[in-house]
Amino acid sequence: MSSETWLAFVAASLLLTMTPGPSIILGMVHSVHFGVRKTVFTALGDISANMVQMLLVAVGLGVVLAQSTLAFIVIKWSFVATLL
Repeated sequence: MSSETWLAFVAASLLLTMTPGPSIILGMVHSVHFGVRKTVFTALGDISANMVQMLLVAVGLGVVLAQSTLAFIVIKWSFVATLL
């Protein structure tokens, strides 16, 4: 990987990390409605779910996509369909 590609990846990662998404909005809504103490559990649940997803992708999906072009195409188009 070239240094330009790596820097672009780091910049994009930082920008996307700083952009609030659905999890942040859920945390804000829960903090307004339920307070800080109960919102901690919401944040811990979100972090746990993200960790499980990252582990599943790292262990399973990467292997499937690397071995099967057909599986890659099916998964790619199924994700495209969810955006419609």
